[in-house]
Amino acid sequence: KDPQLLEHRAKAHKENEEYGAAIKDIGQLIQSGTKSAPLYVSRATAYTYIGNNRAALADLDKAIELDANNPNAYYN
Repeated sequence: KDPQLLEHRAKAHKENEEYGAAIKDIGQLIQSGTKSAPLYVSRATAYTYIGNNRAALADLDKAIELDANNPNAYYN
């Protein structure tokens, strides 16, 4: 699938509070090789909304590993 499409769709899912769908789309992006701190932060936020704090923390740790200067990885 087109990475830009997945990214936009994931954002729309989050805005519509469809967090499971957002997590799935972001996961597909990550599995396809699109690894960036903002993606992991975005998925961590979605995980937080569904109460999966363990997965959220793992994603935030990965975001920090990818970009220790990303303040959003620490803020969440």
